[in-house]
Amino acid sequence: MNKIKKSICLFSALLLIAVIIITPSQTVVISAQSDASKNKVSTVGEFVSKEEVIYANLASTGNVNQMYAVNILNVTKEGIINDYGSYSSIENLTSTANLANDNDTVSVNALPGRFYYQGNMKSTSLPWDINIEYTLDGSKISTENLAGKSGHVVIVITTKQNQEVDPSFFDNYLLQISVTLDTNRCNNIIAAGATLANAGSNKLITYTVMPSNEGNISISADIIDFEMEGIQLSAVPFSMNINIPDTSELSDNLSLLSGAIKQLSDGMSTLKNGVSELNIGVAGLKNGSAKFDSGIDKLDNKSKELIGASGSISAALSSLSTTLNVATGGNDLTALSELPSGLSKLASGIEEISGGLTELGTGFTAAYTSLSSAIEAIPDKEISSDDLQQLSKNNPNSTALNQLLESYNAARTVKATYQMVSPAFTAVAPNLATMASSLNTISSSLNSIGTQLATSLENSDLASSIAQLSSGIGLLSDNYTKFHTGLSSYTGGVSQLAASYNKLDAGITELADSTDDLYSGISQLSDGSNELKDQTEDMPGEIDVAIDDLMADYDTSDYSPNSFVSTQNMKIKSVQFVMKTDNIKKPEVPMKEAVQTKKENFWTRLKDLFV
Repeated sequence: MNKIKKSICLFSALLLIAVIIITPSQTVVISAQSDASKNKVSTVGEFVSKEEVIYANLASTGNVNQMYAVNILNVTKEGIINDYGSYSSIENLTSTANLANDNDTVSVNALPGRFYYQGNMKSTSLPWDINIEYTLDGSKISTENLAGKSGHVVIVITTKQNQEVDPSFFDNYLLQISVTLDTNRCNNIIAAGATLANAGSNKLITYTVMPSNEGNISISADIIDFEMEGIQLSAVPFSMNINIPDTSELSDNLSLLSGAIKQLSDGMSTLKNGVSELNIGVAGLKNGSAKFDSGIDKLDNKSKELIGASGSISAALSSLSTTLNVATGGNDLTALSELPSGLSKLASGIEEISGGLTELGTGFTAAYTSLSSAIEAIPDKEISSDDLQQLSKNNPNSTALNQLLESYNAARTVKATYQMVSPAFTAVAPNLATMASSLNTISSSLNSIGTQLATSLENSDLASSIAQLSSGIGLLSDNYTKFHTGLSSYTGGVSQLAASYNKLDAGITELADSTDDLYSGISQLSDGSNELKDQTEDMPGEIDVAIDDLMADYDTSDYSPNSFVSTQNMKIKSVQFVMKTDNIKKPEVPMKEAVQTKKENFWTRLKDLFV
């Protein structure tokens, strides 16, 4: 009886298993038939948009090993829909409906909704050329050899535009690069410019490469028994709400800067005008000084002639006085008849000397007037030491300012020196006039003596007249000797003045040349400050425009992506890229299989249920 029951149970179990096995097959057949019947629909379907997700499997160096696209069609009307792409193979990811791939045209009978299918692409070109290099302790190494190693590793990732692919992806897509390092294997991680986050024992390192930019990334770490997950790269159209900060304060500060630059420019223009006036004044001083120097030299030369002539007159008077004394004592008056004529000639010579002194005084006065006018033209305004220190502090390396300060100090020195010696210059002309007047008086006296002598010679009392004449000539000779001594001292002073003024004139000439160079430098500085003023006058507005232009570079609101797989595809809603390199793993050591004492399967286990 138990055997019969076991047999019945075994039969029932076998029947149940048969039903379980057969029923799904029938369902699949029915479903396949249903899909097959749907493939016979000849109506044209419609879709409103298409999305593409491009997946790329990269080698550890960044080269593309395989690339496929997941195409998403947002179908609105059931029917045959055509999509385009160059695929080596295709796969329906939504249903069991067959896909036709004829001459890069994919056809499918799709129901309303989102329809997915995968196409393995023939081309392996991405919009970015990706290159990844690894170095261990300074030597380049492959990832196969790097796995399991220890030392100091550097990972360098570079991305550039692939010139053979539609540039709109490179110009409008944000590229994100993510590297995951196990902190149990990696220490002292350095990733400049990256965003770092912790995820358990992993350190997530994320870089962002902006559109139209090339990437150059370097990550270093100290590693032990190194392994690493594959590097992930993703790219999507750049889209970011950027709230431009309030730049009014910046504009206000720039306005203040622009105003300060304008004040600087105006100040430099004023300084240029002042230096121009100084330059003109110093040039006049140079000309006046040159004339005065020439006049002093002429006066010095005339002084030597004047001393010679005066010496001759003094000797003649002394000789005449001696002769008269001899003549008076010996009563020999024969030579007296020639004396009036000699006195007249002597008076004429003195008149000539007086005229020379008058002419010399006129020339000296003209030269001194020119010199005085030129020196008086130098501005009296004194710049305070605080202002000079402030100028030097604001312009620490300005050659023009240094020249300006040197010229200013030299001009102040010249003017101060002139004010000290001007009394001596002022006394020259009156002294010359006084000496000329004295000589005229002497000449008149000699003429008067000669006239009186001639009259006396006509009278009978010659001895008395000669005695008076001898006395007068003697007195005249003594006085003239004193005059000659004073004249010698004066001409000696003129000679010293001429020698000293040559040096002063050379200094004035050097000052004039330095002031001319200073004016040239200040002119260039003024022109530069004016140009700077012109360029920065509208700086706040230009900064606002520059900010707007900068923000416009990252405004992709008007960007519409093109299909990456085929230019024939339309209604593209989005295209995105997902890329990943191979993992860096140590080779797995195969484990020995455990010896099974009893081989079991489904049937043996089922049989055991009924035993």
